[in-house]
Parts: sequence; C-alpha cells; structure tokens
Amino acid sequence: MKRNKGIKFATILAVVFFIFVGLGIYGIYYYIIKPAQKITGEIIEQIKKGEIPEVPEFPTIETEISTQVFITHNSSKDCWIVYEGKVYNFTNALIHQNIETFQSYCGKTEGFEEAVKLQYASSSENRVSNFGEYIGVLIE
Repeated sequence: MKRNKGIKFATILAVVFFIFVGLGIYGIYYYIIKPAQKITGEIIEQIKKGEIPEVPEFPTIETEISTQVFITHNSSKDCWIVYEGKVYNFTNALIHQNIETFQSYCGKTEGFEEAVKLQYASSSENRVSNFGEYIGVLIE
C-alpha cells in the first residue's frame, strides 16, 4: 500500500512538473518568440517590396550644461571647451602639442570653434572628439 502511495505521488508530481514546463514554454513562445517573428516578418516584407525598414529610434538623454557652470571650468586643471554647442572635457587632453591653444579657450563660450575650423577645416569635429571627452550640450 505504501508503495502505491509513493507511485501516485511521484506521478502527480511529474504531471504538475510537466504542466509548469509546458506553460513556461508556451509563455516564452507566445510572449517572446511570436512577437519577434511578427516584427521580423514585417521587416522581410518591407525588404521584398524594396522599402527600407524603419529602425526604431531610441531616445537619447543628453546632459545640459548651463553657461554659468561651463565658465567655471576655465583652467588647465579643469578645462572644458565648447564646440558646435557640445561641451568637451579637455582636462586630460592637455598633453597635446598645442597645449597653449587649448588652455586659452578653457571655459570660454566663443572662439575655439572658429580657430579649429580655420586650421582643420574638414576633420575638425573628429579632432575635437579625439582629444576631448564629450560631456553634454551647452544651454544658455
């Protein structure tokens, strides 16, 4: 008799286990795989029609830096420079061969952009981002 109770309990436990596993697999399929297949199918149909699929845009959060805060970073030990409205930290970049040029624009809202564009017309933005660490956008 005891053996039959053990077998019944094991059978019930196995059935319950397989029900939960089945529900888990169904949930994964229904809530993850099926929606992904739908989106993928829509993209494939767009490509077949010669259309370019739309890529969803993710919002970007940029740090806004006020002019009042920006102008306080005006020394070689704490040097922020603005270029095309973007603020870069040049404190660690002051090992550049033209260190005096950078230092003369630390914490100043005007002048640096014109000087860089005059000297490096086509690659000025790349040069700025190579030496400075982007921090955020300058706001009035």
